[in-house]
Amino acid sequence: MNKLLDSKKYHINYSFKSEPKLYGSFLLYQVGKMFCEPMTVINSHTHINWFELTIVLAGKGEIYTNREKISVSEGDIVLSFPYDIHKIVSNPNSPLKFSFIAFHTLNEDIKQKFDEIFQLFYESEKRVFHDSNVESLTEMLISEISSSEYEQNSLIENILHSIVILIIRDFLYKEVKPLSNYTTPSEVLCHKIMRYIDSNLFSLENLSQVAEYFHHNYAYLSKKFKQTTNLTLTQYLANKKLERAKILIKEGKLTFTEIAELLHYASLYSFSKSFKFHFGISPSEYRNIHKPTSTNKYK
Repeated sequence: MNKLLDSKKYHINYSFKSEPKLYGSFLLYQVGKMFCEPMTVINSHTHINWFELTIVLAGKGEIYTNREKISVSEGDIVLSFPYDIHKIVSNPNSPLKFSFIAFHTLNEDIKQKFDEIFQLFYESEKRVFHDSNVESLTEMLISEISSSEYEQNSLIENILHSIVILIIRDFLYKEVKPLSNYTTPSEVLCHKIMRYIDSNLFSLENLSQVAEYFHHNYAYLSKKFKQTTNLTLTQYLANKKLERAKILIKEGKLTFTEIAELLHYASLYSFSKSFKFHFGISPSEYRNIHKPTSTNKYK
């Protein structure tokens, strides 16, 4: 039987999600370390507006990103993007030990670099990298965050800056596999559109924002998307919003009204009607079937 969130040997978690700490141009949302029991499961949860590193210190396990599984072991580091759906499962014979750090930046140049990383490495299997310096700096950050020594804030800012620069180097300054020769320009464009929608569900108020982002006329973009995917942009967005709503309901941390507002539904009624039309049951019925198994706030 799988053990749930409270099945852990050792857990340090400095969480600032409601009020992220600002160090220079860097926002720190969470940092910590966890030693798992065999088959510990960190249930599916949604990241909000932050990037996150999961740094495997020892053991083995599986990390799910948007339901895509990656097998990880000692030395692996997995980069998660804003609005990812995330899950971790520890190996029964070699339990995971890992550190984690959730962050963002206000620096526009660095934001642009991370946008490039997002475009090139969206697929989950491309998110794994190796860098012992990132591991060491994260350990140093965990130690420093709990201290009150001389120039603590300056040192934390420098650590965060170093981690971010190393991530950019690891992802952008190595060989990137080109897209298949059989991929058409329309397929590439639609792939980018889908990734943009996936990563901006909580900030996307209407589809005209997609057209503006890609510098295309909306009618042209909509036509290309329909021809290539056999779905309209409206259908794709609606499906993704409802998939994310199911995850949020299962997490049990938000009310239906908060979920409707987060996903930019016109009203709670509109959200409930759409949910029942697509899934055949109301949000309340779905919540009763999938009641959260734990109230632990990790991740």
